[in-house]
Amino acid sequence: MSTSPRIAVLLTIAAAFFWGSNFAAAKLTLTSLPPWTASAERFTIAAICIVLFLAVRSGIRFSVLRQNVTAFVLLGVVGVAGFNGVLFVGL
Repeated sequence: MSTSPRIAVLLTIAAAFFWGSNFAAAKLTLTSLPPWTASAERFTIAAICIVLFLAVRSGIRFSVLRQNVTAFVLLGVVGVAGFNGVLFVGL
């Protein structure tokens, strides 16, 4: 995929905005959900979005998925769900 410098800058600004607003959104979310529930729901929604994006964008290669499923699950649970769970507990 080829990306122009202008698109790269816009995507970088968007990433900084979403990462920065993460804390405010999490604090609002935690008024109605326990921290680990909020983390699990966020992880599930993110996983579904990523799978849909891959399916639409380039197709899902199940052979690659099967070869790396353990690493994907471990990285997802520890890296994403673990980070968000600890972040939510801290907030």
